[in-house]
Amino acid sequence: MRLVALIAIALAGCGYGFVRGDGGPVPTLRMGTVHDLSAEGDLGVLAVRTLQRHFVRRITRSGPTLTGELRTTDETVVAHDGSGAMYRVGVRLELTLVDDAGAPLWGSGPLTRHAVYVRGVTPFDSREARRHALTRATEAAADEAAARFLHTPSAT
Repeated sequence: MRLVALIAIALAGCGYGFVRGDGGPVPTLRMGTVHDLSAEGDLGVLAVRTLQRHFVRRITRSGPTLTGELRTTDETVVAHDGSGAMYRVGVRLELTLVDDAGAPLWGSGPLTRHAVYVRGVTPFDSREARRHALTRATEAAADEAAARFLHTPSAT
């Protein structure tokens, strides 16, 4: 029952407020969707979860909404030897804070973060290694976006 209530609250589009270490005011925000335009399909959800680590839950029905867009970058070979290759993959994340009317209040600008992986012996190993690299890159981009917001005087 408790789990069902938590899931219902999460699906209702709860707002989140940033935690600030300097004791300043904590703005209340709604966490919108990070649209995942990659072939992976769920990196946007991972970006939202990573951003939520920087927030304190505050139930709001109105107020500024943080939304975004995430894409993967081209995969490139960064090293190669006789036994295999090392690849670099990345994500490009851009967040926007908009008011109730949809007017932009703040933007992160494009944030591109990369991670490296080694192709495995089997296709499954390669997919898992690539997925782990994309997860690290997504988390790094979302962490950087939150840090940019927290350190932008006009945003808070």
